[in-house]
Amino acid sequence: MNGFERRRENKKAQIRNATLRLLRQFTGNITIQQIAQEACVSQVSIYNFFGSKDALLIDVMRTYIEKAIAEYGYYLTSSSPFPEIIQAVLVQEKEILRLVNLLLRQATQSDEFIGMLEEFQRERLIPYFLQLMEMGKQQGYLDPSVKVADLLWYFSMYQREMLRLSQERKDRRGGTDNLISDTMLIHFFFYGLIGRAGSP
Repeated sequence: MNGFERRRENKKAQIRNATLRLLRQFTGNITIQQIAQEACVSQVSIYNFFGSKDALLIDVMRTYIEKAIAEYGYYLTSSSPFPEIIQAVLVQEKEILRLVNLLLRQATQSDEFIGMLEEFQRERLIPYFLQLMEMGKQQGYLDPSVKVADLLWYFSMYQREMLRLSQERKDRRGGTDNLISDTMLIHFFFYGLIGRAGSP
C-alpha cells in the first residue's frame, strides 16, 4: 500500500469511526453533514469514498462484523473454559445486534442490510457456532444428543433478550433495579433453574 492509498484508508476509517460514535450518541436521524463534521472531512469526501449514506452504513456494519469474526477466531484457539468463551461471545453479539438496530433506523433502504446480515449468518456465523458448540460438547458442557438447530435457536433467544434488556436500561436511565442482571442471564443460559448439577 503506497502513501496515497494509506491516507485514503485512514480517512475512510475516520469516517467509519465517526459514524459509530454518532450512532451510539444520538437516537435521531444522522446526516452526512454531521458525520463529516465529526470525522473532520468534507461531505464530498464521504460521497467519493462510499457513494451514499446507506452505502456508508453498510460498510460500517460489514467492517464491524469482520472485526468481530476475527475475535471469534481467537476464542476457538483459546484455552479459556467454554463458559467464559460463551460469555465473551454473548457480549459481542449483544453489541452487534444493538448496532444493527441503530443502523436499520438510519437506513432508507433496509433490503441490503437484511441481505448482508443473512449472508453473514449463513457464511460466517453459523459455521463458527458449529465449531463452538462442538468445543462445548468435547469439554462436557453441552449434551451431545442436542441438535445443532436447537443450540442455535437457544443462542439466538438469549441474544434477543440481552439486546432488549440493554435498550430498556438505556431508556430507563438508571431505574433498572427490577431488571435481571447480565450475570444472572448468563447463569440461566448455562444452568437454567436447576443450578450447576451435571456440569464438569
